[in-house]
Amino acid sequence: MRTSSKEGGPCDVLFVVPWAQALLFNNVLPLYETLKTRAPHIVVKALHAERYAGGGRSSPIFRSIGGLECYDISYFKQPHNLRSVLGVLQPRIVVTLDQSFLFGRALIKACRGLGIRTVFLQHGVISFADRKASSELRLRAQVSRLRRYALHFGPMYFRTATSEDPWFFLRPSFLKFVVGSFFRNYGFVPPKASEEARADLALVYGEAHSQKLQEVAGYRPGQVFVVGCVDSDELLEIAVDEAKGLGRERWFAERALDPARPTLTYLSQPLVEDRAVSKRWFEGFLGDLVGVTFSRRLNLVIKIHPRNSADVLGMLSGVPGVCVEKGRLASCIYYSDFVLGHTSTALSLAVAARKPILVWPYAPHGEFEKQLVAPFLEVGEMVASREELERALQELESSDWRADDALYESWLRRFYFFDPARRARDRMADILLSMDDVLPDVSVGMWASHVIGQEGRNGGDEHRKPLQT
Repeated sequence: MRTSSKEGGPCDVLFVVPWAQALLFNNVLPLYETLKTRAPHIVVKALHAERYAGGGRSSPIFRSIGGLECYDISYFKQPHNLRSVLGVLQPRIVVTLDQSFLFGRALIKACRGLGIRTVFLQHGVISFADRKASSELRLRAQVSRLRRYALHFGPMYFRTATSEDPWFFLRPSFLKFVVGSFFRNYGFVPPKASEEARADLALVYGEAHSQKLQEVAGYRPGQVFVVGCVDSDELLEIAVDEAKGLGRERWFAERALDPARPTLTYLSQPLVEDRAVSKRWFEGFLGDLVGVTFSRRLNLVIKIHPRNSADVLGMLSGVPGVCVEKGRLASCIYYSDFVLGHTSTALSLAVAARKPILVWPYAPHGEFEKQLVAPFLEVGEMVASREELERALQELESSDWRADDALYESWLRRFYFFDPARRARDRMADILLSMDDVLPDVSVGMWASHVIGQEGRNGGDEHRKPLQT
């Protein structure tokens, strides 16, 4: 147990976000607050790679968010060397939002070599398409992606992989993995990770994800826990306020929207940023979307993704009846009458909220995208044009639509576990705070016998104390 903390010093739990630090707000902060409430003595920190990977030169290398110390990996003297970074932070448990690609696998392999326990926390889509679908790899060269992988994540992974096995780079799976990572789009599925690159535990949304991690990624049944998603917790909090007559009028007033009008919420994705679609296609789609909502006199709420660039959605700034929302995903869905999306797992939250779902496929729409969309079509309707969207909205408005509770409950069990009696973050905290019992066979206190570069040791037996008191 850590009784104090200093900037850059040791911690008990380290959350790692391999991409933009904005993902910390939705995925990490709620769980951090729960951990600190239940175990105030533990030290929790976060690590991301936004500035390191060249994604944001203005991004600070260190900041405190709600009391959570957040570091860009470039804060450390040897950011390419994960063993060195971990030697400074000396975590007992590392919770990563990625276990599939270069940064995530390098991190898990480094932790494995140092005896640090690892947990994969699902935060969105896990690449599960079959090999036939993934072979449709469309090589869209992206200068920013190539630079990020060639100068940063690639060397990091190579250094980590070969530190234990100098001939690791000769493995066919390694070569396929690196080449695919450099040029991947949504259709790339990484090869199955070797044992040293799989996390000790995985916390996933639903039963389907648990089964796929076992089938595709090689996890054992006892390693995977179905916990749901922290986004759903906010639905419970909003429902409590609404039962007291609070929230709705204020929410619409703050966004200059008419509460008397039906509201359509669109869940955006970084499709342009990831080269899944062209900017022209996306602007045309937004034009159709705004046109339909204007003609039907609907409010339009666009929930942007943390990785959406400002210029893509800037055209809608200040348009009457349109709200571009950065945060508060759950409230955007809760106060909507209809929810529209593409392949985002955020659509699952609309199922939990018992909302009608409309799915608009983007083009080109390959086998991988079809597999991502398929679960949502079990409870929703596909629309692929302005005319189809208008027709679907007209039918929903004219009918007394009610969610099929049996269908929705069955779907949630498989894809997005939701228990109104208990928050997802509490289920996650239960597991993290009892890791000594969950993983008794994983070495603890490895820092007592390891010296990483010049960073020193961890203080011996102090590291063996349980997280819970």
